[in-house]
Amino acid sequence: MPALLRQGRALAARTREHWTVTEAGHADAPPGLERAPRQAELLSMLRQHQHGLVTQAVLAQSFTREQLKALVNKGLIECHEQPVTGGEAPKGPSLAEPALPLNGEQAAAMGALHEGLDAFHPCLLHGVTGSGKTEVYLQLIEAVVGRQRQALVLVPEIGLTPQTLERFRKRFQVPVVALHSGLTDHERLDAWEAAANGRAPIVIGTRSAIFTPLARPGAIIVDEEHDGSFKQQEGLRYHARDLAVIRAHRHGIPIVLGSATPSLESLHRARAGDYRHCA
Repeated sequence: MPALLRQGRALAARTREHWTVTEAGHADAPPGLERAPRQAELLSMLRQHQHGLVTQAVLAQSFTREQLKALVNKGLIECHEQPVTGGEAPKGPSLAEPALPLNGEQAAAMGALHEGLDAFHPCLLHGVTGSGKTEVYLQLIEAVVGRQRQALVLVPEIGLTPQTLERFRKRFQVPVVALHSGLTDHERLDAWEAAANGRAPIVIGTRSAIFTPLARPGAIIVDEEHDGSFKQQEGLRYHARDLAVIRAHRHGIPIVLGSATPSLESLHRARAGDYRHCA
């Protein structure tokens, strides 16, 4: 649990001002700017950003709040309050880039996962490094997000790299929130709030992220499920992988345990028929 929550801070979204150009501001010759060259420059800059800019970005270009307010009073721009983390998802498809074609084994695994999207469905995804497990994760998340649900992805401490996050953020247009030890208290609280209120369709984190509240849980993925860093050895002792299975059962959603070298526990359960074994 974020430290600020333990200290009594309310689970409420922090917001920031977001400035966009109105229909009048997109006119060829907006009125009222003949004697206000800096306002005209500010409007021109905002026109170049289809989705608008936050106040900090505007002020960084040597413009002022007074100039912003003047354009608002003229009806040329407008201001909206947006959450700091997990803002509104773009309308339309969830993908920013197309999914990759699947090979036979990946397609078989995806077929098995699609059979259980509406129920508790534990699956051990067993494949060597480089066999394409991440692409299976991504396409499962695509299906979950397409159903207006959320996906929780747990990765080992060493696996949550900027490259990992970049791959997810390049694939999806919806907000992707990360939870790890490098966050400040405010950033961690923002991520929890975005997940709890459903504004973060995709949550990626290390072992403590298993406690993240989700408004509309749709699937849980544990990458490198055999990794020892999923065990909490001090204080409150737990195994994030095992809690993930329990949580998926409670929510009635699928869970994927991925590994090139599965743990003996997971391999035993797969061979006993408790987990579906996708190899």
